[in-house]
Amino acid sequence: MRKPATIAGGHRDRAGSRSLRRFAALFIGCSVGLFALYWISEALHGFRHVNTVHASATAALLRGLGIGAEARGTSIVLAHGILEIVAECTGIYVLILFAAGVVAFPADVRTRLRGLAFGLPCIVAVNFVRLVSLGLVVHLRPAWLPWFHEYLWQVLFVGLVATLFAVWVARVGGKHERFAAR
Repeated sequence: MRKPATIAGGHRDRAGSRSLRRFAALFIGCSVGLFALYWISEALHGFRHVNTVHASATAALLRGLGIGAEARGTSIVLAHGILEIVAECTGIYVLILFAAGVVAFPADVRTRLRGLAFGLPCIVAVNFVRLVSLGLVVHLRPAWLPWFHEYLWQVLFVGLVATLFAVWVARVGGKHERFAAR
């Protein structure tokens, strides 16, 4: 049986464990709260506007690349198929998880706000790259869409967001030793 982790002086690392439990509790609480707000907006059909904006912006970006694309509500009509933008296509789930992680991390408010101000737009930008690339797949090789959409981009997107959060934690973690000291 392994001994509990110790810190200088031989005392158990209860403070670090307490800090980790606090982070986990805040992360779960923030996630549940943000998901509840999202689900309420879905129930009230308020999020449909976000889907429409994503469809319009993606179609415009595709046209900028010389691909005939037209936004019709939440749909992007291409020569070889249609992309339907639903809430999950907006990156809302990873945006919520990233935001909850940043808010739950033991850092001062200013540092958290900077993390959100940098991270959230980065995630939105990567999501537009994802949507445009899926439009390119539909334009060039429509049969490949399921693989790109359901496998490749799912793994890449989650990995990119996890990396973005890990980089942010590494940058601010040294300045905020409370995470290990609580």
